[in-house]
Amino acid sequence: MLYVVNRAPDGQLYFRRNVWFDRFTLRIIRQKVFNAAGAILTDARYSEWKSFDGVPFPSHIEINRPADEYAVVISITKMDINNENLVSDDKFALERPENTELQVLGPVAGSTPDPAARPALAPARDFKKK
Repeated sequence: MLYVVNRAPDGQLYFRRNVWFDRFTLRIIRQKVFNAAGAILTDARYSEWKSFDGVPFPSHIEINRPADEYAVVISITKMDINNENLVSDDKFALERPENTELQVLGPVAGSTPDPAARPALAPARDFKKK
């Protein structure tokens, strides 16, 4: 099992995530994500690993979000990975609508962020493909 630790705004360390691996295949079989108070945000289980286009991927995924009071089960029967014929690069170029203002939520590229000013969660990223 892998433990991922995070630092709360008050400076205290807490478990952010636990990840379980199959002892024979070393594939992820479960992970739990916690908030700073220790409550479970997500409990996900991964099984029935298959090879899709040569990439191992779980074909059965169970996600439980107790704080949000919902769960979902995903069963993958067919998957095409990185198939350029399915989704072209232009689908990833998002244009900003007119009369809108851009608000940067993370550090500006090239700047040196202050480690003490980092948010507890990862900042939003711009996924615009260039």
